[in-house]
Amino acid sequence: MIAVITGVAVAYVSQTAHVTQRTYQVAALTSEQAQLSADSQLLGDQLDRLTSAERVDAAAQQLGMRPAAQWSYIAAPAPVVAAPPAPKQASDPQNTDALTRLVAVLSGSFGTRNAEAAGR
Repeated sequence: MIAVITGVAVAYVSQTAHVTQRTYQVAALTSEQAQLSADSQLLGDQLDRLTSAERVDAAAQQLGMRPAAQWSYIAAPAPVVAAPPAPKQASDPQNTDALTRLVAVLSGSFGTRNAEAAGR
């Protein structure tokens, strides 16, 4: 009887110690997370300050650059997009498997016919 009571007491103390240790770990991790969040906020503020338009303008002027007096725009021709050739249709659709027919249909859907229609 004493051995059973001793065993239960040891198990209880062990569990209590384990729970206490985990509680300290949770508290430490929560504190670390709060510190990392504060650091992230500070770094975000610093990044915003460093990338502000006023700072970039001031740095450009220190490097000898000056604002443009007049803006110019150049009209660029539309790029030509080459589409892959349309897939060859099987002469006997009953001899091809379903996957091959699906690929042929999808390739035809996204092939040259749609590219020509989009260019019109």
